[in-house]
Amino acid sequence: MLNAQSILKFQNWSLMAISFCIPLVPRLVPVLLFIFAALSITALIKGYRRVEITEVGILLIGLYVLQVIGMLFTENVDRGLFDLEVKLSLLALPISFIGYGYLNKEHYEKILRAFLIGISLAAVFCLFQSAYKVFVLNAKYFYFLSSRFSVIIHQSYFAMYLVFGIAILTYLEWPVFRRNSPLRTFASISLMLFLSISTILTGSKIGFIMWVIVMVAITVFLIKELKQKWMPVVMLMGFMSVGLAYIQSTPELKSRILKVIRLTDGQLKEDATGNIESTAARLLVYKTVGEVLIDQPWYGVGTGDFQDALDAAYDEKGYTNLKERHLNAHNQFLQSWLGLGLSLIHI
Repeated sequence: MLNAQSILKFQNWSLMAISFCIPLVPRLVPVLLFIFAALSITALIKGYRRVEITEVGILLIGLYVLQVIGMLFTENVDRGLFDLEVKLSLLALPISFIGYGYLNKEHYEKILRAFLIGISLAAVFCLFQSAYKVFVLNAKYFYFLSSRFSVIIHQSYFAMYLVFGIAILTYLEWPVFRRNSPLRTFASISLMLFLSISTILTGSKIGFIMWVIVMVAITVFLIKELKQKWMPVVMLMGFMSVGLAYIQSTPELKSRILKVIRLTDGQLKEDATGNIESTAARLLVYKTVGEVLIDQPWYGVGTGDFQDALDAAYDEKGYTNLKERHLNAHNQFLQSWLGLGLSLIHI
């Protein structure tokens, strides 16, 4: 017999399992979320909880309702229906939490720790599968890089999760340097270094930028916290040295980072096949999106017509390569703004 306390306990375990599986076994997340939602509904039916929706939940539901309204003036119905299907999580997540109780700090930290364990195991798995291919199957060294390294999820998302793991580790082990527990300090810094190297191995440019920002922020806060100001500075210099040394010794990573830096001169170069480098293409996309936003109606172009509007703008500007690849806004806020117009700003 499920009572209120046991349901809440199972819900907390479900959240920990979801957090653990997001970076490691993402295919299990929908199943676990369904279990969590079933427990929430059970709590409501039995009268253990009353319906509660947080402000964030209301915003997510409101955004999805706007997407549905946007179907009323969209021409590309098939794309619009597909977009609604992709964004069902905006509706599913807040509804799943309507019968969930209070999350205290202890449970909150357990959920964060579960994610940290999951992302650490995911990084270990990626490293071992790359090592197996290189050292056993005699594959090329670049199987330690990019999508060949990040085999569980897309490299950019994996890099984001790794950086998030570093932030969680810092939060849970703050202030990291513990004078009364040197072994714990060593373990924390070692794990942070491992997650940092894994972030670089993904080859994600935005991941590398996020990693630099997070590491600098951690160093600044540690300098304020600790009496020995030199310790976090030395740690940052050590991490950066290891990262830059690896990038310098790896042609593919060095090339990707240099491309980001060289874009500051405003020159967009194409390769032998006429393809524009990904970061350069993304800057062109952002520029085009901005121009379309200025010219579109205040209510947007419709849930399913955002890509058609972009393709038409690419064609007008002569961006043939971007049109052929049907590049979207690569930014959920901008893409929703295209479809929903100023109504999105109110949300």
